[in-house]
Amino acid sequence: MGLRQFDISAQIGPRRVVLTDIGALVPGMSKNMEANRLVERVEVREFMWGDEESLSQLEELGEFNIVLMSDVFYYSNVMVDLGETLRRVCGERSVEVWAASAIRLWTGECLNKLVSQGFEVLVELPSQLSDDLDMFAILKLIPFSPRVIKRSTT
Repeated sequence: MGLRQFDISAQIGPRRVVLTDIGALVPGMSKNMEANRLVERVEVREFMWGDEESLSQLEELGEFNIVLMSDVFYYSNVMVDLGETLRRVCGERSVEVWAASAIRLWTGECLNKLVSQGFEVLVELPSQLSDDLDMFAILKLIPFSPRVIKRSTT
């Protein structure tokens, strides 16, 4: 979850917020939480998508109701890892997954990788922020889970 999403989530008052990113960014995030006196409400952790050590921590973290992501669509080669992580976080529960992202040349490729893994991607808020070509969108990701459909045999 990026800093903007954290700021929003801290304002709406959830019971618990877990802020994750790659290890190199964790110290800066921790300092930011200290400076804003949010250490009591926010847990800062290193987390790498698709990494078994990180994924094994999910049970320890407990259940989530919502996942907020910011600017995560950079490298299409890590979308399989993101997809696996989101599936594990969501499980069979109905967890809302939202992403705020600038739309760049490679964003479509990243989203297509998630679609190929069974995610539905809905564009909730497209907007143009300036006169240049930079676009921004709020996206809802819906993970599909394989379900057994029982048919009546009568």
